Amino acid sequence: AAWDAVRDHPGYAVINASSLDARNSGPADIVGIKSTDATFQPFQVKVSFGGNGGAGKGGALSTMTLTVIGFMKTNALWGGIYVSPDTALQSGAFATPSTPPTIQASGSAASSLQPLTPTGYYFTLAPGVDVNKARLDLGRQLVQDQLEPVIVAAQLAQQLSGILTLLNLVTGFLALGLIVGIAGLGVISTRAVVERWQQIGMLRALGYRRSLVQRSFLMESSLIAILGLIIGTIVGVWQSYRFFVVDKTFGTVAFHVPVLQIALILGGAYLATLVTTFLPARTASRVAPAEALRYE
Repeated sequence: AAWDAVRDHPGYAVINASSLDARNSGPADIVGIKSTDATFQPFQVKVSFGGNGGAGKGGALSTMTLTVIGFMKTNALWGGIYVSPDTALQSGAFATPSTPPTIQASGSAASSLQPLTPTGYYFTLAPGVDVNKARLDLGRQLVQDQLEPVIVAAQLAQQLSGILTLLNLVTGFLALGLIVGIAGLGVISTRAVVERWQQIGMLRALGYRRSLVQRSFLMESSLIAILGLIIGTIVGVWQSYRFFVVDKTFGTVAFHVPVLQIALILGGAYLATLVTTFLPARTASRVAPAEALRYE
């Protein structure tokens, strides 16, 4: 309905949602509206077109008042403002497609109006249609017009491949750090058993059962692991919120905490911690009091 209104009503426009984001050097272009709002009242903006050859080529700027009725989500391919061909022609920045470039005087400067010709066409596919097959079939029909269809999702994936590779690399380093931390906790538990050998023997001589000694070491390791997991989760979620929502590194995004994935990672890390500390705790529970206190 929004695109139909833009097409049928000259002066209507849809703008990119990035205009709602605050920038490092100043506030957002449009205030009072959030990208998460379901509705908003249409409002008017003044837009300057670099017509007559462009503002940087000696051409004059033409100003037009547009009524914004919608926002496009931020993405890597499209940005700026969306208007109909009739609206673009009314701005005075372009000539009709059938009209060759003309010379228009603007004060003492003269430049040519470029025809308003399309630079691309966008197609949507019906559900269940194979994208690659549709691209090949469409390419065979448009080859005589020297047009080559491309898949928008593939272009987005290509543009984001560098960022995704870097994120995967960072994720791998984080996973490696988690594994090293779990192994380090196992090493610490092993050293604790060796350093407390005589204390364990004294406890066993006082009547501590093997199961109680083993549980005490497991509880100590569990306390350290749980504190580390909780602190790491809180810091990670907080930094992610700052990165995506406060600093808006990738523009306006819907911040979502993957609770299930985080719970699985925490549960797996905790179980791995118990596995690495089980053998040292089992060794501590089998300490013979006479052997441990022989040289006391």
